[in-house]
Amino acid sequence: MPNVKRTFTLPDEVSTQLDEAIPNKERSRFIATSLREALRERKKDELLGLLSSMPRKANPEGLRSEDVLREIRSNRAQEIIANS
Repeated sequence: MPNVKRTFTLPDEVSTQLDEAIPNKERSRFIATSLREALRERKKDELLGLLSSMPRKANPEGLRSEDVLREIRSNRAQEIIANS
């Protein structure tokens, strides 16, 4: 995948910590990896929030279809996130 040059403004403290902790030649990769992980976590939280908002109703056998569906969707969401 091609790289795209972006410009961001960081708080001075964060910039200093980045400069001290990550060598110059590794910063772009570090930032890309960090952003990718943060975006995956945000997407996961969004998907889990959608699942949590589903109404809960019990069926006669005691199994709730929402719980079964929630588990299926959660597993699928984790697969999607892991493969993105």
